[in-house]
Amino acid sequence: MCDDAMPALDLLKDYGWSHILLTNHIPELEPILDYLGLNQRFKEVFNSAWTGYEKPHPEAFRQILNRFDAETKVVWMIGDSFKADIRGAEAAGIRSILVRNVHPEARTSAANLMEAARILLDEHLRCEANV
Repeated sequence: MCDDAMPALDLLKDYGWSHILLTNHIPELEPILDYLGLNQRFKEVFNSAWTGYEKPHPEAFRQILNRFDAETKVVWMIGDSFKADIRGAEAAGIRSILVRNVHPEARTSAANLMEAARILLDEHLRCEANV
C-alpha cells in the first residue's frame, strides 16, 4: 500500500469529500481492503468482476455516475494508469489526476496521493471563489 493513501483519503474526507473505489477484477479485493484498513474509508467499492465492465470502458465509470448522480456535485478519478484510469474517466466526462506516473497527454498529474488531494482542495477553493 502507498504510505500516503490513508492520510490523503482522510484529508479529503475532512473537507467533505466521499470516496468510491473502482478497480478492475481483483477477486481478493474485500479482504485486501480490510487488511489494509481501507474499507471504512470508501463509501462504496466497485469491482469489474461484479459490474461486468473493466476500465477503461466508459460504462465502468458511467455505472457509478448513474448511481450517485443526484447527490454528487464534483467527481474526479485519481489513478496511476493513463489508459485505464485517465482515458476511461475522461471518456465518461470525469476529470482526472494521474498519480505516480507521467504521460504527455495527462491534463493533471501528481507525484503522489497527497499532492493529488491538494490539487483537489485547491480546485474546490477556486470554484467556491467563483460562485
